[in-house]
Amino acid sequence: MNQAGLQPIHVGKIGFGRRFSESLLGMGWYGFCCQKPVQIMTWCSPVEEDLERILHCSEFGLWLPYLYPKEGADKVSVSEDWPFLIACRQERSSPRGGRLLLHGRVERIWRRGSRVSLSVLEAVCQNWGRAD
Repeated sequence: MNQAGLQPIHVGKIGFGRRFSESLLGMGWYGFCCQKPVQIMTWCSPVEEDLERILHCSEFGLWLPYLYPKEGADKVSVSEDWPFLIACRQERSSPRGGRLLLHGRVERIWRRGSRVSLSVLEAVCQNWGRAD
């Protein structure tokens, strides 16, 4: 486990900023996970109505591959392709079809156009361990 108390789970590697086509929760959600320098579960939705709907749920499940920031990067940009960046704490996971279905809950949201410092993400991650 890392300093935030989250167990690293290796699902696969995709390029930075790449959108992937899996339909999450049957609502066309897109997700990614930032592992370096911190372990943090995140996902984005292109539809604000879907975002508002999921925020009323106390628990959810979604597919997440890993996404690695560019070498030397100190920020993650929330671009047109990623209207929302949402920090999600992993609560449990289960293997299914060669992938992991991760369950967690929303911790924090950044809007489109934000430039999120990785140190901020790391601080959010560290706070999870203290919250419990």
